[in-house]
Amino acid sequence: MKKLLTVALVGLAVSGIALAASLSVPFFNDMSANDGSGPGAKAFVGVKNTTDAPVEFTLTYYDPDGVNVTPTDHNTFILSAQRGIGFRPYANDPDDEGVGAEVPNMSPEGTTKYGRGSVLITWFGTGTELIGRVTEVWGNVDRNSYVMPGSWAAPIQPE
Repeated sequence: MKKLLTVALVGLAVSGIALAASLSVPFFNDMSANDGSGPGAKAFVGVKNTTDAPVEFTLTYYDPDGVNVTPTDHNTFILSAQRGIGFRPYANDPDDEGVGAEVPNMSPEGTTKYGRGSVLITWFGTGTELIGRVTEVWGNVDRNSYVMPGSWAAPIQPE
């Protein structure tokens, strides 16, 4: 009986690990105005669903001090099959974000570090369903980009 219980618990633990997946944006700076003016950069988080089924993901935002600034009313988004989107994690920029403007942004409540922070994107799956990258645009000329930690397992296709 003990062996059966041990096997069942190990099976549950392993299946639980296999079902939790995440991408992480360790830091973003999304303080610039939509026209590129103002201090800081415009940050764009890109997420691609690599499957033939919709994937619902949850966003958890933190300011640079580790304070949770996730919106309390809505923090999930459903990404259609094979679809890619880009969104700004703090500012609303419908002209550049397109459909990504529907992704919930970090809440300004509870922080004085507006427009800066990190975001953890989680979903249920194997870890290869979503891939992502972050791009920051400084002014209208300087850009930098990196692949999100956690998205190494899936191949990244050129855009």
